[in-house]
Amino acid sequence: RAIGLTDMFPCLQPLTEAIHVTVFKGREILPMDGSKDDPGGLSDPYCEVTLEHEKTQKFETEQTHYVDDTDAPEWDRKFSFVASRPYTVSSHFIPVQIWAICLTSCAFLQASTLWFKVYDYDGGFDQLIGTVKIKCEDLDVHEGLAKPPPARWHTLLDASGKDKTAEGEPYGDVLIQVRVFV
Repeated sequence: RAIGLTDMFPCLQPLTEAIHVTVFKGREILPMDGSKDDPGGLSDPYCEVTLEHEKTQKFETEQTHYVDDTDAPEWDRKFSFVASRPYTVSSHFIPVQIWAICLTSCAFLQASTLWFKVYDYDGGFDQLIGTVKIKCEDLDVHEGLAKPPPARWHTLLDASGKDKTAEGEPYGDVLIQVRVFV
C-alpha cells in the first residue's frame, strides 16, 4: 500500500468548514422605481449572497426572492456554503519536524470574502442598490453546538464605499447572521 501524508504525519487531517448565512430583512432600502412623474415608487429588493474564494477565484452564489414595492423587505432566507481544504495540521499535535506548515483550523478562510449585494428587481434590468463585504477571517469559528452569534445590521455601500447617494439618501441596511462551523 502507498504511504500517504496522513500516514507520515498523523496530525494532518482533511478539513471542512460550513458557513451558514441567514439574510433576515432590509430596512430603509433606497427607492429605485420612482421617477419625476411618480416620485413615490419604491424598490423590489432581493439580496444576492456570494462566497468568493480569492486564491482560486471560485465564486458560489445564492439569492433571496424579491419583494415587490417595499423599503423594508423580509426575506428570512438561510444559505450554507461548504469551504474545504484537502489537508491541514491539527493544532492539538504538531511534530517539531513540520512546525513550519502549521495552519490554524480556518486559515483558508483568510482568503475568502462574503458579498451581500442588494438589487432592485426589474425583470432582467436589475439595478444594484448597495453592497456589504464581510471578510471571513473576521468571523468567529464555532465548534459543535455553540451559541450562534447575534444577527447584525450592516449598512449598504456603493462601489466607492459611501453609504449615501449624492443627494444624501442612504442605500439602506440588511440584517445578517453569519456562522462558521468546524
